[in-house]
Amino acid sequence: MNRLSAHIGYLYTELPLADRLAAAARDGFTAVEHPGPYDIPAAEMRRRLDDLGLSFSQITSGMGREGEKGLACLAGREAEFRVGFDRALDYAQAIGCPYVHPMAGVVEGGWLDAGEVYRANLGWALERCEGSGVRLLVEAITIPGYYMGTLTAAAELQDAFAGRLDLLFDSYHAAVLGEDPAA
Repeated sequence: MNRLSAHIGYLYTELPLADRLAAAARDGFTAVEHPGPYDIPAAEMRRRLDDLGLSFSQITSGMGREGEKGLACLAGREAEFRVGFDRALDYAQAIGCPYVHPMAGVVEGGWLDAGEVYRANLGWALERCEGSGVRLLVEAITIPGYYMGTLTAAAELQDAFAGRLDLLFDSYHAAVLGEDPAA
């Protein structure tokens, strides 16, 4: 069986969020992901997933404001990151989602501070995940200014946390970064 996840934040956007689940199942996907599915209460989401034979592959811990693409590395936004992370962790547990992706965010200057903030927030989030059955996920994303913008940096971060977080290899972003996804 194929284990393909539909990003229903980008796919089926002509449909209301709840209907995107059925569309993904109809088209043969076995999982879905969405950065902020909170308009659907967790118990209802779980029921819909079960009825459709889907799983939820990952959820983000908060996208921030328009264009920020996450909060995890943004200095001065640590409290907002933590509130969003706790919400995502609770939701993930309730729907059986194995991963929370604390998206790094787009940095406009202050790259050194961003790295320190990012690592501190990830360390805090790892502590929150202990015993929850949910793991952290990082991904190299090819958005201009996105802090976690290379596969090398993502792999180094994974090593720095001794494998306590997982790396999402997105073939699209890998190809944009000049990597051969098949290799």
